[in-house]
Amino acid sequence: MRGRGGLALWGAAAVVVLLAAATGAFFLLREQESTPPAAFDVPMDVCTLLAAADVGGLLRTQSPPKAQPGSDAVGPKCGWPAQGTGVGVQVQKDSDTVDPWSMTDASARALFRNQKRYWAKYDDIDWTWPEIGVKNQERAKRTPLHDIAGLGEEAFGFELKGPTGRVHSAHVYYRLANLVVSVEYTTLADRPTDEDVKRSALRAAQASERTLRDAG
Repeated sequence: MRGRGGLALWGAAAVVVLLAAATGAFFLLREQESTPPAAFDVPMDVCTLLAAADVGGLLRTQSPPKAQPGSDAVGPKCGWPAQGTGVGVQVQKDSDTVDPWSMTDASARALFRNQKRYWAKYDDIDWTWPEIGVKNQERAKRTPLHDIAGLGEEAFGFELKGPTGRVHSAHVYYRLANLVVSVEYTTLADRPTDEDVKRSALRAAQASERTLRDAG
């Protein structure tokens, strides 16, 4: 789905079909890294936020797919789709800012809060990702939003469940200085557990954060 919330559902736009307000808290811990720069003000290629080795590990292949750059009203993005699985990253901006690297710390904080409030509203989502094989809209149920500790300066995540109740997608949003980044991991395979899917999205988010810190 796109719009003010900027959910990184790659391919055709998803459609929110039911309003709800369920929220919760779940914490994933990791070692705190170095202090981020005061601001990221030099534009960079979003496709460089995940290295080929990171993508290969996430998608469990020695031949990771080619990065697919893109952009929409929410900001520049990059996806790495393969058959049945994919990972995507987007660096976001608000509607009043020309690009993410023109965001201030205050505007990024506000955007992060708005994203969290926006996605807390919706329980059911229709989604597609043709590049991984989901060409028709599929119904998914959102899990409660949960805070994530140790990622950026603030972070939250949620998952999407299919008709069987299994988690197939996990989404992570985090703020680092003046940037808000969203990360998505999706798999159609039956073998990964719900926790595996959640950990894969977190690993992708952590990898992108390390790249940003190194670039800063």
